[in-house]
Amino acid sequence: MITRVWESTTGKEVIQRDGIYNSQLLAFSPDGRYIIDGGHVWMWQPDDIIANACAYLPRNLTRAEWAQFIGDAMPYQAV
Repeated sequence: MITRVWESTTGKEVIQRDGIYNSQLLAFSPDGRYIIDGGHVWMWQPDDIIANACAYLPRNLTRAEWAQFIGDAMPYQAV
């Protein structure tokens, strides 16, 4: 099951997440930073995902890693 989030004003896909659960229910946290999908909570905003990754990685992402985990959400940058 793939969960996708789109920008409502532009129709541009913001992020997609592969999941193992076939959930038809989706909810956003009150502050809009998290999505609850099938009982799992995950970040979906690119800035939050990058900040979280930086908290765990002691080095910059390679361009290949950036493409895999960040994709086109933001241009490559050393963080």
